[in-house]
Order: sequence, then C-alpha cells, then structure tokens
Amino acid sequence: MRARGVSFPPSVLAALSTVLIRSSPDHQSAFNIYAHLYALDPQALDRRMYETILSVFINLSTPKSQVVPTALYMEIIKDMQKAGLKVGSHSITSLLHSYGIQATQMKKRTNVEETIKQSTSHNLLRGISELHTMIKLDPLIEVDIPLLNALMDAYNRVGAYAEAFEVWDELVERRPREPTDTLIEQYSPSLNIIFDTCGHSNSLFRARKAWTWATRWRLNTNKKNWDAYVECLCRCGEMEEAYEIVRRMRNSEELPDPNTDTIMLLVKFSWKNRSHLEEAKERVQIEFPAYWEGVKEVLETRRLLRSERIPKSPEDR
Repeated sequence: MRARGVSFPPSVLAALSTVLIRSSPDHQSAFNIYAHLYALDPQALDRRMYETILSVFINLSTPKSQVVPTALYMEIIKDMQKAGLKVGSHSITSLLHSYGIQATQMKKRTNVEETIKQSTSHNLLRGISELHTMIKLDPLIEVDIPLLNALMDAYNRVGAYAEAFEVWDELVERRPREPTDTLIEQYSPSLNIIFDTCGHSNSLFRARKAWTWATRWRLNTNKKNWDAYVECLCRCGEMEEAYEIVRRMRNSEELPDPNTDTIMLLVKFSWKNRSHLEEAKERVQIEFPAYWEGVKEVLETRRLLRSERIPKSPEDR
C-alpha cells in the first residue's frame, strides 16, 4: 500500500491500524505496521487515533513480546509531538500502569519458573527506568502528580524501592508549588503508594517520616491513607503502634472511622501462625467488640479457604 501510494479516509486508517497492531506477533512487528500506516498519510492521524494506537500497543501481549518496549512507545509519542499535539501525562501514565500490573501478575503466577519471573521483572524495571529518564529529559512531556504517582507505584511493584523513594522525595519537594485546593485529592494516592512501598521494603523510619509530613500538612484525611499506614505498620512488625492508630480512629470524631476492613488488617498478618491468630482474634473481641461480627464472618470464610495452610500449634497436634 505504501509503495503504491494508496490512501485511506481517516476512519479506515484508524480501523486498519487497530486490527493489524492487535494481530501482530510482537511489539516490533506492531510498530512496523504503525510506521507504514503513518507514512501513508501522517496528517490523517488525530489525537483520538494516536491514543487508540497507543492503547492497543500497550495491551498487545504475546509469548514473543510481553513487555512493551519503551523506545518504540515513545517513538509514537514523538510523532504526536511533531503533529503539534500536546502529550498529556495520561499517555505516559497508562504505560507505567501496565508495567506495574504486569509485575504484580507475574509475582502471583505459581506456574512460572523463577528465572522467567526474574527476567520479566528485569525487563519491566528497565522499561520503567528508561521512561523515567525520558520524562526528565523531554520538556514537552507534562509532569504532574498522577504521573509521578504512577512512576512511584511502578517502581514499587517491581521491587525497586530506592527508585520509588526518589520519586516520593520529588513529590514532597513539589508540594509548595501545587494548588492548595487540590492538594488532598492529588496526594492521597501518593500516600497510599509510599506506605505500601515502606511496608514491603520494611522501611519503618521512612513510613513514620512520611506520616508526620502528611499530618503536618493535613493531607492524610482519607480513610484509605489511615488504612494504608496501619497495614504498613503491621508489615513492619509494629503491631502495638498499629493498634494505637486504630484506637485513635475509633475514639476521635475528627478522624475517619475504622470499619471491618481496617480491623482485618490487624488480624491478617497472623494467619500464618495459629497461636498468633487466636491471640489476634481474642484481642479484637476485647478492644473492638463492635466490629467482631464482621471480622468473624470474614475469618470463617478465610479459614475455610486457608485451613490447610495455617500450621497447627503444638496443642492441636
């Protein structure tokens, strides 16, 4: 088609690009198809078509090509810029989200060899790092809080905690320059991600420092933020501090009220040891009796599903 100078109406070109990219055996082949269609008529591609192509390119996953090559994706972004189209942060955020989701899914797969998991994780980290570098160097890419949140989350999911903390430091540094009327909305996801990162990396000092910072600027007003901090403390082994936080939530009219999900955070880290589980159940009944029925219902379901996975205590043997 390109050799014969065949042209298509924009609607046909959009449909062709979607079908052919989705049918490609790998990302390189998909990009080659895009490049040929682009060469047919670069002016025919508008913002909507570019965004559709990017979406299909991200969602392409084949045995030969599971991780989206950052360089190829950014070539399409550059074509958008050459066309005079402003590249919103959502175009980059979408790719980061796909990297993060893929990393989480790979960790959960039990039928995959460890070497394959490590290779995939390495490729994902490389893609995230390349994207991070491009974001720093390209002045035309709009860097906002959602983009930094997606970057921090992607690093966290592949276990690159030092890099995630670097992004968090940038978020902290940006706060004075952000509009005050949207600070809480913008930074609420940031707090959830940093506490998840601190919990999985056992970085208790950083978690407490982030919590103090958020409290100082009144950014931790969302219940999800409090639950995320409670879970972080539990992961770091600070159960007494976690219980204290939940008691504060329950006893203060100014703080978000805890619910069954909040109380379950105090229990779920005891599932692997029967004696610890029994101790947690007893403590919840004593300290948070109003939530016990909801917790009991969840525990009954969980124990039925996980009964064989909970080691018996010596008294039960």
